[in-house]
Amino acid sequence: MKPMNCSYFAGSLLLAGTLALSGGCGYKTDPVPPQSVVPKPVTDLRHSFEDEAVRLSWSYPLETISGDDITDNLIFELYRAEMSLEDFCGSCPIPFGEPQEIMGGVPNPEERDVAEHVSGLLSSGNKYFFKVRSRTSWWADSADSNIVSFVYHKPAAAPVDLQAEKTAAGVVLNWSPVTRLADGSMADLPRRYRVLKSRPGQPFAPTSGYLEESRYIDGDVQSGTTYSYKIESSLLFQGEMIAGSESSPVSVRVVDTAPPPAVTGVTVIASASDYRVFWDRVSADDLAGYRVYRRIDGQEKALRVGELEATSTLFVDTEAPTDKKVFYAVTAFDTEGNEGELSKEATTRH
Repeated sequence: MKPMNCSYFAGSLLLAGTLALSGGCGYKTDPVPPQSVVPKPVTDLRHSFEDEAVRLSWSYPLETISGDDITDNLIFELYRAEMSLEDFCGSCPIPFGEPQEIMGGVPNPEERDVAEHVSGLLSSGNKYFFKVRSRTSWWADSADSNIVSFVYHKPAAAPVDLQAEKTAAGVVLNWSPVTRLADGSMADLPRRYRVLKSRPGQPFAPTSGYLEESRYIDGDVQSGTTYSYKIESSLLFQGEMIAGSESSPVSVRVVDTAPPPAVTGVTVIASASDYRVFWDRVSADDLAGYRVYRRIDGQEKALRVGELEATSTLFVDTEAPTDKKVFYAVTAFDTEGNEGELSKEATTRH
């Protein structure tokens, strides 16, 4: 607690933010409910490695614990704990040191501000813990954020030669095995890999556990979607996974190669001036339209004479000869351009 020159009441009045200033202070303030000024805790503290340091980031809280907008300057307190793996005790309290104060400013509700801090002086073989609190005044501390922890070791180099290929089983990823650390020295610890995946407008996120092999098949893909992938290298050190570097991203568009079902119910009716071709609507989520083919008696192959949108099931042919027998067939095609089989031919009915 910071020292003050004026006396104050302890207990609930202090927690409520009421400074009872006596004697030389000369004034009193009205009680302030703590929930109206104490920020909500940070919930998305996260980390990534760069060189021999860790970059910590988190989103600014926008509201107090009572739901009011924060309109005062935020100050963040970043706590760090460090211990060797030999001294680590999973059931013991984490020995956080004195916090480092980081000025934040007033949060912008329109654009969610993100605070960042780089913490260096990491030692190989040590386990680290970080948490953050936020406050709007010296006494209005938030609750603790989520805690991030990791064991640090010189990281593995980034995987290279990442390739992605769409197959019937999904997207197949292959990359070269990592043999060195980020500083160029040989890696003497077991290497593991993790696949990071994203869609357009979304961040990369793990889509696999830790892999021993430099190959992965992603079967959770949808047609017509572009996916991007990166591979994160890791080291297995005394039962802990140590995140390393990430490969350059690659992207692949998943293309549907399955055609729509064959068209059925083709019927042709002739009139004095044209031929009208009808058919049953095809049920397919990605249906784009229909193509109409005409074969005149004596021809071996039908020729395409029309293309219609998916909402149409009628084609009017005004150019077919009237002195020969005419046959029609219809296909369906999808948004990827896959075309189904020709329907059974239908001839005119007078």
